[in-house]
Amino acid sequence: FTHLEELLSDFTPELRSFCNIHMSRRNEELHSGITPLVSLSSSRWLPTYYGACSVLLASMGENLEVFLGSLEAAAAITMMEAASDESTKSITGTITAHKTVWMQKSELGKSELISQSTVWAIKQNGHRVSCPACQCAALLNGSAIAPPTQNLENDVITETQQYLPSVFECIACGLKISGLSQLIAAGLGDAYTATTTYDAADYYATEDQYEDYEPDYNEP
Repeated sequence: FTHLEELLSDFTPELRSFCNIHMSRRNEELHSGITPLVSLSSSRWLPTYYGACSVLLASMGENLEVFLGSLEAAAAITMMEAASDESTKSITGTITAHKTVWMQKSELGKSELISQSTVWAIKQNGHRVSCPACQCAALLNGSAIAPPTQNLENDVITETQQYLPSVFECIACGLKISGLSQLIAAGLGDAYTATTTYDAADYYATEDQYEDYEPDYNEP
């Protein structure tokens, strides 16, 4: 990494430092069985990782699309742009303001809003998280960053797909956040996985081409 810093002008000291740390994490996981990345928020390291990959790929005349595929490369670029957005610092003040208003509510009022948000978060589509302002159940929504994967077990198909969040909403305190850069600054920018299960018979069943066909009960 020290040699790369000397050879490549875009391979900055910050990237060199990150790569050294990340390599140490990888070695720790591989050789000791410890999982340092499990407890590490992906939005805190993944954009820098993609940045380092971009520089190294460019030095070989390649790009992230060759390395990751078009869908994941587009998500990687979005993450890098969001991580470098300096305008995100204002979200801290927004969260603090909502938290202050929440703390001023009566205990009865809080209890009612907590119940409402819990029911709402269950019924709505999205990834459930805790609101950074009031800690109530809230939702993230986003777009897919990789094709879904499917696994068949005991006649049940489990489909998983990764999403990159773009919108956050909490109905308890009214906090709303839009844009990945703002979500990263709020600690809500990690990619999440959505899981759906299907009955295999229903999933693979062909459509009935004669749905409106009336049976002929006069046949012998």
